[in-house]
Amino acid sequence: DPMHQAGLKNMLATGDLHRLGLMDWILGHDDRHAGNYLMTPNGKKEMQLIDNSEILPSFNPVTNFYTPDYLSRNDGLKKPIHDNEQDWVSSLDPEHLTGSLAKMNYPKATIKATEDRLNFLKRLIHDKRGQGQQLTGNDIFDHDMDDSEERPW
Repeated sequence: DPMHQAGLKNMLATGDLHRLGLMDWILGHDDRHAGNYLMTPNGKKEMQLIDNSEILPSFNPVTNFYTPDYLSRNDGLKKPIHDNEQDWVSSLDPEHLTGSLAKMNYPKATIKATEDRLNFLKRLIHDKRGQGQQLTGNDIFDHDMDDSEERPW
């Protein structure tokens, strides 16, 4: 659908698409296929994420982490992630996140896995910036990470 593709391209250009991908990754959503999001009609170029039943797992899928369909399209994985979205992740407070999840009675394993994903992403952003390199979706959603790269889980 041309309207669908135009909406995805617009969201990629503004950084909104990467922000959704970062949010899905932190929350551990591993089922964001084309049937789990909707584009708004009439060319508004907005996305509605639906079917969030697969968020907040109590494990961290190191391999087989599902790359969101919306990032697989239009080179969303290859494009640099906007500074605003990286700043947003960097501003997230792991203690606030874990406290909020604890108040909602999520299991400790789920809270720990979510905190680990956030902290890993924050370190990755910090390291890439420190090396003067651009962060891309491939850096996060790459299924074939080098074995020497240490993961928190």
